[in-house]
Amino acid sequence: QQDEEARAKALAARSNVTVTAAGEAQNKLTHRQVYHPAFMNMDHVAAEKHLIENGDVGDCVIRPGNKGTDYLSISWFFQPDMVRHVEVREEEKVDTIGLGKKLFVRGMDEPYSDLDDIIANYVAPMNDHVENMLGFKYFNKAPLDSVEAEMRAIKSANPKKVPFFVVLDPSQPGYFLLTWCIDASKPFGREYIGLHPAGFKFRDVVFPSPRGPVATFTQWLQEKMTRRGRAPSGVDPRARGMDSGANAPPPAPAAAPRRSRFANVEAVASTPAVPAAIST
Repeated sequence: QQDEEARAKALAARSNVTVTAAGEAQNKLTHRQVYHPAFMNMDHVAAEKHLIENGDVGDCVIRPGNKGTDYLSISWFFQPDMVRHVEVREEEKVDTIGLGKKLFVRGMDEPYSDLDDIIANYVAPMNDHVENMLGFKYFNKAPLDSVEAEMRAIKSANPKKVPFFVVLDPSQPGYFLLTWCIDASKPFGREYIGLHPAGFKFRDVVFPSPRGPVATFTQWLQEKMTRRGRAPSGVDPRARGMDSGANAPPPAPAAAPRRSRFANVEAVASTPAVPAAIST
């Protein structure tokens, strides 16, 4: 039994999915009769291996889900060595092995009609948003520990500055991490920026560009520091882009959702300006 539990824990760590030994035994792969170039009858481990060894960043594999024949999973090649798995629930099925007529991607209220619809209107927009973030001036491609060492050095050299960056966290495929340093002697602030077909989700608001989450963060930071009586003088020019969010400001003024599929999102917000006091 110890070997079984150790194997389950290793599987969970590899896939970023919580798995128990009992759950692993339940979730045997059920082969499905789905005819589409992106569909493959494989589990998440094989999908990761296939994408990393044979695919390009941005590719996806759609495969049987691990909850039975009413589910699929999308394995999305987010960045090198980082694959995100997303659950899809099927409805209006004719039989157990075919594809349902309505496909609900986790986190989306409105269904997709087929696999082409998922790829064109879910995966493709997410890839566009990833490219936008990678080209954003606050994104830092260095490893997280190197970025935080750089922030600590910036902060030590100029205590009035609050350096912050947007980085990748290998433990969380499909998300970007906003990290900052208020005090070089204390742990770094960290907060995740999610991806959504309509943009970047931060503190329950979806913004159309990467500037939105950063502007919301810097506004919150400025207000927090002002309350403490030490408003930041600026962000170090070398900086490229969290507190738990408990002190987050109210959501930015919201526009109507762009499409009914995004009805589960509180707002698709316009991008506020970065406060001048801490803009770069």
